[in-house]
Amino acid sequence: MIALCSLQVLRDAGQQIDGLEHYSPELMAHLRHVVHLTKRLEFRCRYLGTLLRNQETDKETEPNVYPSILRMYRAEVEKLKNREGSDQVVQLFEEFQHAGDHPLCQLITGDTPEMIKSAG
Repeated sequence: MIALCSLQVLRDAGQQIDGLEHYSPELMAHLRHVVHLTKRLEFRCRYLGTLLRNQETDKETEPNVYPSILRMYRAEVEKLKNREGSDQVVQLFEEFQHAGDHPLCQLITGDTPEMIKSAG
């Protein structure tokens, strides 16, 4: 499912990400690391969002890769979730779930709302 969201929703999400960066640069660096890992492994950002929100995964969201790779990835997501302040990361993904996990990941890795909207 493709999520369509307004430029204002992306700006609001970007402001929350900026606030998280100000609150805990280390937590934000770890989140960026996990998002880059997600992209490098060619997993969908939706899978990351599902794990962060503690939702059930299904055939559509779970990547078809070696079990050892999935275990490593899930362990990295769990490390992020166990950090102090990680509840704010989970809240971010819950609050902007309607906007889509992919645009949220793009914002986390530095894209601007305008870049995301012009590419969509």
